[in-house]
Amino acid sequence: MKSLYIIFLNFRLLLFCAGIFFFLSCGKDIVEPVPQGIGYFPLKKGNYYVYNVKVFSGFNELGLTDTTIYQLLEAQTDSFTDLEGNIQYRLERFSRPSSDSSWGKIDSVWSASRNNFGALRTENQRRILKLIFPVEEGIKWNPNVYNELPAEKKKYGKTGIPATIAGKLYPKTTEVIQEDITTLISQNIDKEYYAEGVGLIYKKFIDLEFELNPDTNIIQGIKYYQELVKFEYCTEGCEWQ
Repeated sequence: MKSLYIIFLNFRLLLFCAGIFFFLSCGKDIVEPVPQGIGYFPLKKGNYYVYNVKVFSGFNELGLTDTTIYQLLEAQTDSFTDLEGNIQYRLERFSRPSSDSSWGKIDSVWSASRNNFGALRTENQRRILKLIFPVEEGIKWNPNVYNELPAEKKKYGKTGIPATIAGKLYPKTTEVIQEDITTLISQNIDKEYYAEGVGLIYKKFIDLEFELNPDTNIIQGIKYYQELVKFEYCTEGCEWQ
């Protein structure tokens, strides 16, 4: 009988401890871990970016026939919660011929968001998975998982290394590669570079067809370069307002 009494006391003590643990647990918020690499895609109302853009197109055997140079501004001006419970940031985009010109009317409005899986942008009504978490070299993913386009492949190249863009050193960057193929008849390169705490700092897109020699006989194609020259914060009296 004494042993049964001891077992009964131990059982009551166990229930008491479990109740205390449950009570204390309910009084604390559950903190979800921050995805590794989320800093490569910062979102905050007031963030804005200015890029220098160069576009070369209309190639022939004599060289370039059409060159376009302009500046692109993208501002995170507002935020809202979508039907899935994610915070979407409104991206207002402007362009101008050069830094000596004023920003005109809004060219377009896109949006961006993040979740524990990755970072997304809605560009021209199409959601694209730009980054995936964690950010680690060699990881691959389908950027079109949220849209109707055929599956493609992005992957992380060199990650966590310094890079200099437009004369500015970024201590920690990651390379996102979608294409990097050069043959005797074509060249296809699609890369983006992100800096921690900043976001997109450089984009290179090349799609060319060659006749004989990649250096001298370009039949047709396009070269697009976009580099960050300013990343700042502003909510009132901003340069585009």
